[in-house]
Amino acid sequence: MSETPSSVPPIDLSAARDSLRRQLLTKIEQNRAHLLKLQRDSRRVPFLLLLLLLTIPAGIFFGFAGVGVVIVATVFCLGSALYLVWGHKEEYHQRIAAAEQQLKKLSAPDFEGSQPQKADEPGGGAAGGFRR
Repeated sequence: MSETPSSVPPIDLSAARDSLRRQLLTKIEQNRAHLLKLQRDSRRVPFLLLLLLLTIPAGIFFGFAGVGVVIVATVFCLGSALYLVWGHKEEYHQRIAAAEQQLKKLSAPDFEGSQPQKADEPGGGAAGGFRR
């Protein structure tokens, strides 16, 4: 049995907004928790400098070449760790900013998501789509 468009119940926009608001607040909370964990983990990065202690056995067994390899490897490890921490931190800040911006749009009195499109607009027509 197919339903006609007139028998479909209308969408409760206030419930949809509340659900979206809860989801956005959850995203913000989760990303802030990730940031805190990242701050704790980033405190461990300087301990990679302890790899420089390997220059002593490398110097004894392999000479200057061994010392050079250990120093270069330590610099690469330290640089990679710092880059990863920085990248994740920026990503979490961007996610938080995007979710807060969506939350502000959602709280605005003229919420665009509930305005039907006109037939002459892209995506509009007989179906009467909604803007996002």
